[in-house]
Amino acid sequence: MELAELSGRAASNVSCTLRNLEGYGLVKLHRSPDTRTVRPETLVTEFLGVLD
Repeated sequence: MELAELSGRAASNVSCTLRNLEGYGLVKLHRSPDTRTVRPETLVTEFLGVLD
């Protein structure tokens, strides 16, 4: 998995993180019907953090 290699993390950890981000609506995972390939698409590019 290319993201795992780039981040230095295990592929299983990257997959778990991507599923969590998808659950929060931050990314969309495009799954190939033919293979087990998953392509993440970023839906959110900016964040605004408000601390009280």
